[in-house]
Amino acid sequence: MLNYNFTGEFYCSLDNKNRLNVPSGIRKLIGPEANNTLIFAPGFEQKNLYVYPLDEWKNLTNSFRKFKPNDKYAQNFMRFFVSGAHTVTMDTQGRIMLPGRILDVASIKSDLLILGMVNKMEVWNPEIYQKYRDDLGVGLPELVDKINFSDMDYGDGE
Repeated sequence: MLNYNFTGEFYCSLDNKNRLNVPSGIRKLIGPEANNTLIFAPGFEQKNLYVYPLDEWKNLTNSFRKFKPNDKYAQNFMRFFVSGAHTVTMDTQGRIMLPGRILDVASIKSDLLILGMVNKMEVWNPEIYQKYRDDLGVGLPELVDKINFSDMDYGDGE
């Protein structure tokens, strides 16, 4: 399995058919295991979308099979998250078409912001993202102080 490393910010616009030309900086990171397929799912922040390459999505959803069928929270989580997802395949020019119902989740009309988040990406309306950041009331230094990095494995440092 490929270990993804999505990073950076990409400002993009939809065309008049709700097509997005996936930036080449992202396309080149998507492994052949994804078969040019991306999964758009509702973000936990309820203001954005999470985007997974197909192979990463399969890995994630396979872990959901461990949920107990009588766990009502897990079942409702899957109803909201998994059933709200949408699969798209990039054409030869790197374009994808996004349906209105997916764009509505993140209040996207035309402009959007794609954030690299290591194993996935996030898609935001740029104005909503800026408000989200402003409302957090903390920046990188404060977040670093709040996170426990001691359990992280950096491997051999490469």
